[in-house]
Amino acid sequence: EQLRHNQRDIDEAALKSIPQPYNPCHCASQKKFKFCCRPIFNYIVEAMCAAEDGLHEEALDWMAKAEKIVGKTAEVLCRKAIVYSFIDKQQYAKYLQECLEVNPKHPRAHYLQGIDLYKKGDYELAIAAYLRAIQYYCSTDHYHLNEAYNNLGQVYHQMGEHTKAIKAWKTALEHSPTDRMARENLQKFGASHK
Repeated sequence: EQLRHNQRDIDEAALKSIPQPYNPCHCASQKKFKFCCRPIFNYIVEAMCAAEDGLHEEALDWMAKAEKIVGKTAEVLCRKAIVYSFIDKQQYAKYLQECLEVNPKHPRAHYLQGIDLYKKGDYELAIAAYLRAIQYYCSTDHYHLNEAYNNLGQVYHQMGEHTKAIKAWKTALEHSPTDRMARENLQKFGASHK
């Protein structure tokens, strides 16, 4: 029962991550989703799932198909970077840099930089990267904003900035009320730092 409930939460979150056709595209291109990343959305989903499952060549094949349709857009470059993050850190860095050259406001690229900086212990720079991601994600992109605020809360917590961490986790929960991670963090850390 618990596993089914968790899967339902994941499925609901995934559905919410699909932009409406005439909403701004999540890649921050300033175009509507229908006229930007919608034609390659399924390819991206397949690529990300394959990469997570360790099927990296398959993931790159999906991204090659996406690139044939729309070219080397910032979104394509960012998603290729994500695939390479599993297998080749130099290629990962190269594609992430290319993504930001094509679109310096690409939110996912800044989010990924936040993760990298956090892992290195560069907390102040990680915060700056997550805040840029939050700034550039469109307001309707609740799925990715939830992720960014969750991670921002984690960095603040590591720094001992508990009030800011709690605020970030509360905002994450506003974007995704079914998010267990934000709720558990608030229950675990919120009560002792009110």
